[in-house]
Amino acid sequence: MTDEEAQGGRIFFSSTGRSLVEEDELVVLSVGVDIGSSTSHLVFSRIVLERLDSRYVVTIRETFYQSDILLTPYAAEEEIDAAPKSTRTRSTPAR
Repeated sequence: MTDEEAQGGRIFFSSTGRSLVEEDELVVLSVGVDIGSSTSHLVFSRIVLERLDSRYVVTIRETFYQSDILLTPYAAEEEIDAAPKSTRTRSTPAR
């Protein structure tokens, strides 16, 4: 039996003895996904949190990828085009 199987298939990314009580600084990789009725947006960030008394505050936020804002395609005035993108746009083969 592997370690992963012994832990119920879970994979731990930090020490099992690690405790937030002992951490004065945390580094978090964050993914922000905004899916709306008219646009969608994706952001990947690195956030540094530092302990201030009994809570953590954000001290650094570094965005390392930010997608373009994508418009939601509409088939009619109040109907979102739910067809896969590949069926909405057809490219002409090069000649």
